[in-house]
Amino acid sequence: MRKRGIAQLPESGRGLAIMRACVDDVTLRSGPGQGTVVSLQKRIGWRDDAPLVTVPQQRLRDAG
Repeated sequence: MRKRGIAQLPESGRGLAIMRACVDDVTLRSGPGQGTVVSLQKRIGWRDDAPLVTVPQQRLRDAG
């Protein structure tokens, strides 16, 4: 899907392509009667002088 530009995709296929373009990992899980869970993960590198660099990684991991 990445070989074709997003603008060339049919409208129904753009959502996942846009998500994959914006984040590092996209995971889809689904099961009968359970619906679909879409998980997005973005890795962020902090500058040494960033305000949140002193906050422990574990506290930031599930901050949202």
